Amino acid sequence: MGGCKEMIKHQAVFRKIGRVRTRQKRLRLGQQRTTLSNTNMYSTPPFALFVLVDVSTDQLNKVLEAAFKGTEFSKNTFWLPSSEDDYLDAPKKVPREPTEGTKPPVSSYKSPFIGWKGEDVAKWLKSKPKEAAIDVHFFAIVDNSAEKGFLVIGRQGGRYLEDMDKLEFMRLDTEFATASIYAAQSGTWEEIKTSKGLADIEY
Repeated sequence: MGGCKEMIKHQAVFRKIGRVRTRQKRLRLGQQRTTLSNTNMYSTPPFALFVLVDVSTDQLNKVLEAAFKGTEFSKNTFWLPSSEDDYLDAPKKVPREPTEGTKPPVSSYKSPFIGWKGEDVAKWLKSKPKEAAIDVHFFAIVDNSAEKGFLVIGRQGGRYLEDMDKLEFMRLDTEFATASIYAAQSGTWEEIKTSKGLADIEY
């Protein structure tokens, strides 16, 4: 019975995400973007993916592949930073081309953020230059729960993305986590938070 209720909740959230994606497409076609004070808040993929613990390349590729599935196979939405010192390899906007993150499979990757805390990478993200086409409010973290198929997603800025001192984390299965921030909306985040609760990062 509990599993059935959980499935219904997931289906309801996915339907809402689908409606948000439709609105996002309209926005990209030229409609005016919703202001930050509006409750229909949109995220802006791609997102930084911070690996804070040692994971195998195989495990990391599983995360990226599940994330791609979470966007309905439409976009590689996570970017793996290669340096803590700069954003030189960050995605850049190119006219008439989709802006994407890291495409799996990766042959090797050594995270510069191993040992960092969630609060540290959130602060690092705040310093991104304007030309780095990554979302400053939403991001993801690979922690020790990745081996069980989970991904931590973070949001800084609060419900209306205005207070950058407000930082929250949730842990969801990787596909659902990706779908949740790929079409993020303040109401959607709050619904999932009520259902799943906030999470601590497993270092």
